[in-house]
Amino acid sequence: MHNKYLNILGKLPEQTHRNFEVALTSLVEREDNNELRKNLSEILESDAEEKLRYAAFYGLSILYRRKKDISLLEKLVLHHESEFRDNATWPHLIVLYLKEKGIGRDVIRVIQKSYEAYLNIRHNAGIVHNFAETVISAIEDSDSKTQDTIKENWIEKAVEAIHDAIELDPNYAKYYCTKGRILAFTGDYIAARENIKRAIDIEDSSKSDYVVRLGNYQYYLLLVQSNQQKAELNNNLISNKKLIEQSKTEIDQKFKEVNIKNLEFLGFFAAIVSFTIGSIQIVNKQTFNQASSLIIVLFGALIAVFGGFGFVLHGWNKKSVPSLIVFVLGALIVLLTKIFTS
Repeated sequence: MHNKYLNILGKLPEQTHRNFEVALTSLVEREDNNELRKNLSEILESDAEEKLRYAAFYGLSILYRRKKDISLLEKLVLHHESEFRDNATWPHLIVLYLKEKGIGRDVIRVIQKSYEAYLNIRHNAGIVHNFAETVISAIEDSDSKTQDTIKENWIEKAVEAIHDAIELDPNYAKYYCTKGRILAFTGDYIAARENIKRAIDIEDSSKSDYVVRLGNYQYYLLLVQSNQQKAELNNNLISNKKLIEQSKTEIDQKFKEVNIKNLEFLGFFAAIVSFTIGSIQIVNKQTFNQASSLIIVLFGALIAVFGGFGFVLHGWNKKSVPSLIVFVLGALIVLLTKIFTS
């Protein structure tokens, strides 16, 4: 049995090729897990060539991830890190391990590690996709501050990566779901739903985890629809708030204008009353010529005061020009009266 698995591992393509991981995943899916674990562990601890031992290590990591056996996965990675860290696919494998373990506060470091793997092996659709998927998963699980940091530094790279992954393998359903999640974060909810629906349509029903994959796609489809509704509601609230603030500003302005008009009328009325009372008192105590001169002066002074009152109310703007003219006119009346009666 030992030789059977050595033969399988020996026929695997080069580790940076997409089919290296696909073939090992297929092996995990079709073989008895206990038997596979036993034989791969024996090969890993044997004196077989490093290529075979690393393939056994990689196969075990896939097995532990699929079984969600995080403790065994962590033990496996830490035990063999110094031995296998120079392999080209090591950064990719470490990212998969950290994502399974839980990114936590190391979110930026995990993204950087994933990006490193992406840059080193850009012809491998799985590794390219993993970077894009790492970015959007980190965004979905982070607070708003971290989301802003990721959006500023990584979202454009993730968009580019998911396009590359689909171009390399256009028939892999999960890539479209990841693309939909990224598009939803950028606000393109229609395209996001279309991509996730495509993932649902083209998923391979013969896979052992077909139901699980379909459930994940449906979850993200509902999540996108929910986020779209939240965004639309938020936009409506913002729009209504702006309308309310605009209406309030207009009402305040109208109220201010009405108050100014009322004050102007009040000032004008007070001027008329003062002018009338003052004229009666002057006429009763002065000669006709003296009374006429004083009344004209009083009239000019009242006009000047009324103009100045309007200028104070409106301030220096277009509306204050008439008040300024009235003020100057009143001042001229007073000045000319004084000149002619001197």
